[in-house]
Amino acid sequence: MKAKHWILTGVLIGGAIVTARAMRVIKKLKKARYDVGKGFKVRKLSKNEVVIRIVFWVENPSDINMVVTRQKYDVLVNGWKVGEITNANPYRIDAQSKSYFPLDIRFDPKDIIKAGKANLTQILNNPNSLRIRLKGRLTLVSGFFYVKGFPLDLDYTLAEWKSF
Repeated sequence: MKAKHWILTGVLIGGAIVTARAMRVIKKLKKARYDVGKGFKVRKLSKNEVVIRIVFWVENPSDINMVVTRQKYDVLVNGWKVGEITNANPYRIDAQSKSYFPLDIRFDPKDIIKAGKANLTQILNNPNSLRIRLKGRLTLVSGFFYVKGFPLDLDYTLAEWKSF
């Protein structure tokens, strides 16, 4: 009977240690920060497609390495959803460092026109005031632990995007 007691005690203590470790890692993953930096380029501009490459960064202030994966974002232009971006490629971020990731925003300019005449008038009068927003989620992974659905929301005017 005593052996069963010690085995059960060992399993409970081991489970508590693993749970505490998991909670520490997840807390560190949630400290990641992000923003735009080092790049904005119009790669294609036609009547059927606009492709804009942005580069954003994710900073890892913790003492553990992490990987960014499973990115999924809605692309909104002046509040109108014009596309969706998904990227499953993993990007490694070392402990206490910042990493940069390219992201191509693709949309059909006709979708912006569908948003309404006021939107088109604003674009024609002042294209730099066009608001481009990326809103979505990504997954942060470290070893066996991960934070799924880490929110990302970047919302800037075209002039601001160009300034990065």
